[in-house]
Amino acid sequence: MIAMWVALAGCGSRADFATFTETGFGPRVTGGTMSADDCLVVYEGPVLVTHSRITCADDDMTLWFQTEGWTSGGQVFVQDTSGGSPQWAEEHALESVGHDVCGAWDELEVDIHAGVRTDQYIPDVTSAFACSDPGAGRLTYAVAVQDIEGDLADCVVFGHDPQALLAGGDRALDPTFDTSRCVVAELTR
Repeated sequence: MIAMWVALAGCGSRADFATFTETGFGPRVTGGTMSADDCLVVYEGPVLVTHSRITCADDDMTLWFQTEGWTSGGQVFVQDTSGGSPQWAEEHALESVGHDVCGAWDELEVDIHAGVRTDQYIPDVTSAFACSDPGAGRLTYAVAVQDIEGDLADCVVFGHDPQALLAGGDRALDPTFDTSRCVVAELTR
């Protein structure tokens, strides 16, 4: 199994981009409760993408992201920014797979079959990127999440060449979301 896990740290003018480190990603509850009615503190801060984990086993790839605050889902846009024209790119929808009952965090992911031919790419189902690609240092990711009202809450870009992804150019497809509100994030381990 190949796994890549990172925390995202903001750069530029984004002072509120949270970074934290933890060892386990099992169910956590804020305030020591399993019921929203018993929350000691209900999170009311901004929705921010804070963690990313990409795992792959037997050509099944999972793209997982964690946020501060609840979301109504999101998208991950992946582009091979290492060269060539047009650059291969694809987008997949992210769905919530876990959340804190008090609103402190949400976990989003998509499970896809990796390593298909580009003509076999199906959003949210298959990927032309192979399991070896995430660790090869040539992919760039843009992750956009929506708040519970469905409005764009946060967008981060990280990986090989964030500026190339943000600039657009000659690529197989463009993101369905507005990348002008995205911030470049640094990877921390």
